[in-house]
Amino acid sequence: MGGLGLVHRAGLLLIGAVLLNPPLVRGQGTPPPALDAILAAGGTYTSEFTRTFSAVVSEETYTQRLIGAIAPRGGERRVLKSDLLLMQIRDAGWVTFRDVFEVDGRGVRDRSDRLVSLILKPPADAGEQVRLIAEDGARFNLGPISRTINTPLIGLMFLHPEAQPRSRFRLARMTRVDGQPAAEVEFTEQATPRMIATLDHAPAKGKLLLDPATGRVFRTELNLASVGNIVKVVVTYKAQERVAVLVPATMEEQYELGGVSEIDSTRYVTTGSRIEGFAAYTNFRMFNVDTSTIIKK
Repeated sequence: MGGLGLVHRAGLLLIGAVLLNPPLVRGQGTPPPALDAILAAGGTYTSEFTRTFSAVVSEETYTQRLIGAIAPRGGERRVLKSDLLLMQIRDAGWVTFRDVFEVDGRGVRDRSDRLVSLILKPPADAGEQVRLIAEDGARFNLGPISRTINTPLIGLMFLHPEAQPRSRFRLARMTRVDGQPAAEVEFTEQATPRMIATLDHAPAKGKLLLDPATGRVFRTELNLASVGNIVKVVVTYKAQERVAVLVPATMEEQYELGGVSEIDSTRYVTTGSRIEGFAAYTNFRMFNVDTSTIIKK
C-alpha cells in the first residue's frame, strides 16, 4: 500500500464496498473463464497474501536514477538498501513499511529507533501512523517529487476484495506464464476518494496477470497520469522457498516529470525529466511479532 504526492502530499488506501462487474470480452475458440470467477479467486488469494506476507520481512536493494534537465550532468544515481514489512494498522488498513538502513553504501544511524517508535510505540491516531510510516520510507527518495507509491505491493492492493469495488475490471486476454494459464485483467479506478491521492484526483489504471483458477498473481502494472506527470510501476512475483505465496521479485518504475501534453485519453508526449527505479527483493525471513495485535489505534 501507499500513495503518491506528485507535488506535495502522499495518499493512503481507502476501502470500498460494492463490486463492479462489467461485461466480459469474448474471443474466438474456447471461452475465457468468467471475469467474476477470476476476480473472486484473485481476491481470495490477495487476502491470503496479506495475511502470509505480513509475517515476512524482505531485503530490498533499490536503485534510483534522475535523468534530464533537472539532473546534474550525466544524471544522478542513488542506491537504497531497506527492510520491507507489510503491516495491518487497525482502522487504517494495510501499509508497507520501508526501513532504510543504507544509502549509497553508508548506514542510516536512526533506523532502529524509528522502527521501534513507529511500529511498537505508534501515535494514538492510526491515520497519522500510516502517514508517518509512508513518509519515513520515502525520505531518501531521489528527485523533486514527494512519493510513496513506490512500494512493490501497490498494484496488488487493487485486487484485494475490499478494494475491488472501487475499480472497473476487464478481461483483456488469456495467455500463459511458465506454461501455466494466465489471465491479463485490466482495471480502471472509479471511486473517490482515490486510493492514491493526487492534486487533481487522477484515477489509477493498470494490469494484473494472474492464475485464473488459484488467483496467484504473477505481475502487476500500475499507471497514473496526473498534473503533468506520468507514472508506471511494474512488479513481478516469483515463488520463494518457505513462503506459501508468490513474493515480489523485482519492481521497475518510471516517472515522466512535467512537460506533458495529452494527445488523447491514452497517449501522451513528454518533454521533461524522468526518474527511473529498479528494486530487487531477497533474504525473505519470518517476522516474529504479531503486527496485527501490537499496532493499535
